[in-house]
Formats: sequence, C-alpha cells, structure tokens
Amino acid sequence: MSASRDVTSLDAWAPDDETLLQALQSRPPRRILLASDLHLGPGHPGADGVYDHSENFFAGEAFSNWLRRFAQEAPGAPGTLLVLDGDTFDFVRLGLAPRDRDYDAWSRRLASLGVALDADALRRAVDGSDRRYGLGSEEFKAVWKLDRVLDGHPEFLAALREWVGAGGRLLVLKGNHDLEMHWPRVRHALRQRICDGLSDPDEAARRIAFVDDRIIVANLMIEHGHEHEPMTAVRGPAVLGRDRPQLRYPLGSFLNRYLINALERINPFLDNLKPVDEALLAILRRRPVHVVKLYVRGWKFVKRALAMRRFGDGPTWSILAGLVLPPLTVLLIAFFVWRPEAWQAVARAVPWLARPSVAVSGGILGVLSPVLLPYLIGAGLEIVRSLRPRRPLDELAAAARKQLAEWSAVSPPWRRLYSVMGHTHRQDVHAFPLGEREGYYLNTGTWIPLWSRERPDLAGRVFYSFLQLDLQDDGEYRHRSLIWDDQAGAPRQAIILRSPDEESPDA
Repeated sequence: MSASRDVTSLDAWAPDDETLLQALQSRPPRRILLASDLHLGPGHPGADGVYDHSENFFAGEAFSNWLRRFAQEAPGAPGTLLVLDGDTFDFVRLGLAPRDRDYDAWSRRLASLGVALDADALRRAVDGSDRRYGLGSEEFKAVWKLDRVLDGHPEFLAALREWVGAGGRLLVLKGNHDLEMHWPRVRHALRQRICDGLSDPDEAARRIAFVDDRIIVANLMIEHGHEHEPMTAVRGPAVLGRDRPQLRYPLGSFLNRYLINALERINPFLDNLKPVDEALLAILRRRPVHVVKLYVRGWKFVKRALAMRRFGDGPTWSILAGLVLPPLTVLLIAFFVWRPEAWQAVARAVPWLARPSVAVSGGILGVLSPVLLPYLIGAGLEIVRSLRPRRPLDELAAAARKQLAEWSAVSPPWRRLYSVMGHTHRQDVHAFPLGEREGYYLNTGTWIPLWSRERPDLAGRVFYSFLQLDLQDDGEYRHRSLIWDDQAGAPRQAIILRSPDEESPDA
C-alpha cells in the first residue's frame, strides 16, 4: 500500500463530481473510449509476479499499450474521455481480510482520508464473517479492498496515471461488482492513487469523475446495465441505514460471496459463465463431490435470499432444491428401510410401486439425485426457453429498446440515439427503428476470459473489446465496436454474430 498525500478532511482534495459531470455534458469530448467489466481482483501483489487464484484480469500491459496508442493518436488524450463502465474493480471477488502486519498501514491510509481509526480498532472491526468471506462493504473496509486491488495491478494503475497526467479525462461508473465506488472516501482514495506523483495532482484530480447510475452526453446514454437483471439489481437505497453503514448488495453479490468465490478456489473462472444459471449448473456438474463441502454456505445464501424476500429468482430455487432434495431422498430411503411396514402401506395404496423394477429404479435415482439434479434443472430451464423462441438474447437489449423509445420522445432531435451498457460480458450491437430516427444498443464486452453458450468457438479466449465514439460535425457521436490487438499495437474491427434465437431488431 503506497503512501498518499495527507489531508485533514475529505473535502480538502475532493472535486465535486456534479460540477465535473455538468462540464462534461456542456462540452462533449471529441472522442470517447469506453471499456467495462475488467474485474480487477487481488492481482499479483508479491515480487514474484504470481497471480492470486481468483484473478481474472491479466491485461495490465495491454491496457497500458491501448491507452498509450490513443494518447498519441489525434485527438490525443486531452481531447478524449476514457469511460470505465462498471465492474472495473471486483470487490465482490476479493475474499480476503488484512493480516496482522496490514493494520498499521490501513490505519495510516484511513488517516490520509480523514478517518481516525487505530490498528486495534480496525482489528476489532474485522469479524468472523470478514475473515471467512472477505471484508464487508463498509466505507473504511472498502478503502482497504481498493488499495489491495490497486497494489496487485501496478501496470493498470500506472496506465491511468499516465493517461490523466497527459491531460486525458476519466469517468468511472459503478457496476454490481464495484458498488463500493458509491462511498466518497473510496472515490477519493482512487483519485489519490492515480494522481500521486503527478506534477499537478490537484488539476489532475479534476479530470476524474464518478457516476452512480447513468449519464447522458449528447446522443449517448451510458450505464453499466446491472439494474436490468433481477439477480444483480439493487432494490432500494444504496446504503442499508444509518445504524448499518453497509451497502445494499443485490442477491447475485451474495451468490458470489457465499458460493462462487469458494468454488473458484477449486475451479477458476466459474463466474465467467453467462448467464447466472449456467454458472450454477456448471458448479454442480463439474464438482458434485466438492459441492457437498459447501452445503452450509448454500444455506447461508438461501437464508439471505429469503430475508431479502427474493422468492421468485431461479438461482434461489435451484440452490434450495439442491440443498433439500438429495438429503430428503436419502432420509426417505433410510426411513423405509428402517420401517418396512411403512413402505408396505404405501405399496398397498399405490400398487405399481411394489414392482421390483420401480424399487430398483427409485433406489438408483435416489443415490444419483445429487449428480442428476443439475441436468434435470438444466432440462427444465431449456424447456422454459423453448416456450419463448422469439426473445431478446438478454434483458439489457430489451431494456435498451424501451429506454431508447422513451428517450426519443423527449431528447433533442438527434438522428441517432445510443444506449451503451456493459455487464453481460458480450460485445453486442442492436439497431432499433425509432420512427425517423435510429436507435442503437451497444455493449462493450469484457477484457477477461469468457465461456458463452452462444459462442463455443471463443470459449476461454480473451478479446480486449471496447467502443470508440467520435463526435461528428453535426454534434452527434458515431460508434465503432472494436477490439485491441496488442500484438499489432492497433485496434481491429470486432466480429459480432447475431444469435439464431434472437428476435429481429425490427420485430
């Protein structure tokens, strides 16, 4: 954890985001580069350069090369805005807690942000849940997590410092994996780390802004997109309450915290499967024996889901069925073995159950139910999908279509309107007719490995996908969906395929 400039209060060196955003909207930049879902985790904090097992982002050098190329190319960094569209920092994946030697440095770091907590107070604040699942979402704990991520990704941090130092602007949006960017001191801490060592850190800090939900710049509407998916949407205020200074996590974050993080210690990249139900089924298919070890964690997730009144979510019921049905089946078999007269009574009531073939089949199914369950659930989900053959590929495309239609009724007379999102990790483009206008849904994709059922040809590969939006003479932006070819040191046109089960854009 590197040293940062000391301040006595948060306001001593914290530009007003609203003022920065208003200036951005009143004077749109000539070019916007937009990337999302980098998912920086613990990285490689040690001198040996070995990455933590839970890391997904290995593109620090490529990211630096990408920004350096666009800083040198017209209009250059001063005329370009870099947008990190959510899930840049994966706080949810960081299942770590400080070690004894970390507390003094953590206390000094908080002091630089105007928070007076000594090392002993911090030790008392880290409870058993923090040590088992990773630090919670309180502001002072989120500062430690941010520094832990930045320490593990020095190339990424240096690239942002070089970009801002060259006059480039940076806009950071909040996603469902970095909801901690809500906290003022976390934003302040990121500004400190980026601007530390620059010749004019105060001026550089005024080129960095943060967005909670969405922002409109000219004919662009930009947001991360997690609010359009039930498992990742935050319902209610961002903070639970004054007496509980924690963030209101969506259900999907608890799925990561209690289950997926632990399973990725055994099988990395499980969370790179999209959508969420595919990740859950893969967990059960690949390591059914190890799932038994996580039985208690599963109940903790279900308890959290029920407390949040999330009764209708598919993953909740999938996990609940996986927790209840196998042991219930075993208990029923054991009961009938222990009390054969009970089975005889059932057989008299339902005669066909007395057939030997039924008894043998039932016993086999009971023993194999933990293994067969994910396939049965998968078959059920496939049947549900087949009942809706003409559907949007994802919920974000459907939401964007609705947003564009509503926006077109009140926006200035732009010829094109863009809804730009990330979140799904799938680089995408949809065109929607809006009367005499054109509407586009753009998705930035991701910079981490991806296993998508729609593109088995790309399984496990990494594409550094991004959007380039250039301001035209008519005051509107035009888009290009690109990938960064790090070997060639140049951008390339992205290859995007339409899914066969996707509804027609003009349907």
